[in-house]
Amino acid sequence: MLISKAACICRIILTMSSLLSLPLFAQKQITEIRVIDSEKESVIESATLQWRALGSSLYMDGTTTDRKGIARVNADVGRKLVLSVSYVGYQTATDTITSDGKRYTIKLNPDAMALENVVVFGKTKARIIRESPEAVSVINAKELQGRSVSLETILNKTIGLKVGQTGGLGSSSRIIVHGLEGNRIQILWDGIPMNTSDGAFSLDEIPIDIIERIEVYKSIIPARFGCDGLGGAVNIVTKEFSTDYLDASYELGSYQTHKASIFSRKNFPKSGILLGAGGYYTSAKNDYSFRVPEREDLLVKRDHDCFRSYMLKGKIAFSKLWFDEMSTEFGYYNRFNEMQGVLKNIRYAEDKSGMFMLENKLIKSGMLNNCLDFESHFSLSHTTNNFVDTARVNH
Repeated sequence: MLISKAACICRIILTMSSLLSLPLFAQKQITEIRVIDSEKESVIESATLQWRALGSSLYMDGTTTDRKGIARVNADVGRKLVLSVSYVGYQTATDTITSDGKRYTIKLNPDAMALENVVVFGKTKARIIRESPEAVSVINAKELQGRSVSLETILNKTIGLKVGQTGGLGSSSRIIVHGLEGNRIQILWDGIPMNTSDGAFSLDEIPIDIIERIEVYKSIIPARFGCDGLGGAVNIVTKEFSTDYLDASYELGSYQTHKASIFSRKNFPKSGILLGAGGYYTSAKNDYSFRVPEREDLLVKRDHDCFRSYMLKGKIAFSKLWFDEMSTEFGYYNRFNEMQGVLKNIRYAEDKSGMFMLENKLIKSGMLNNCLDFESHFSLSHTTNNFVDTARVNH
């Protein structure tokens, strides 16, 4: 069969073009690299990872490890790659892998060489929230540690926010945000609503030493809290540490006021399990004297205004499962408050309440080829209130 010269040239050009275009459509494969400490076998976050083709001296791309110490390399299937992994305080490690979708582990050896000065610039959690587009004010409570100061005093220094109390320790706190108060303002403890049925809650019973920061939302409340405060919210965030710790404090005040707290945390890096537990106890006799507004000549000594409350909390978290973080927090809050009479001596009136709290959090990043991050928050609280008044009054 005879083929013209033009047809041969055309067929050769088409064949060469198809061969040249094959590498452009080569299949990609994501291979995970896990970086750990060679001695402690703990994961190393934010380690720098670069890779190049075997036989080449130019690095193709790079990335850093996430909170689980994992970096993802996207390269052609079956391609040989040379990895270079480095981190401050460790010796740089080099290894050769194949882009086959498997997970490789690289161990970094600590570098004994001493560094003269290392300056690290970063942002605290409080600053990140403060710079967010949300209408929020953040109070850093770390600067107030060890000082005898109440939450009411701290919050009253925030613009657009006023806090008032009806009496001593244990009396209800009324938070006013831009003129709105009561049930329109939510009080949260680590994201869990703490308001009573009438929108009141005693802020001064919480020891200042267990608080990391206070977030004041003055308009729309973030959806992650799952509450319905129309005027705003005050979220009290307790302290969190990345290492093992035990923190305890005790405060003694006037009118037989006692505040004690203890919190602890234990990490298990190899298994990726974190355990935390703690609580606080607050009590006051509130046996001070005051004058009745209706009768200025009447001086009343409070003799039935005892208050006490306590809270117990626990937490368990996992960091080496499919989720980047999976944690469950649970707690129980109990409160007892006697009711003080003013014109009449009431001896048998008291208020009791209890609350059980449960919160679950799931976080997964880098889903769908690093295009989707997933975060889920679930909280549940059950509150019981008992008001007892058996005093007899003749009308």
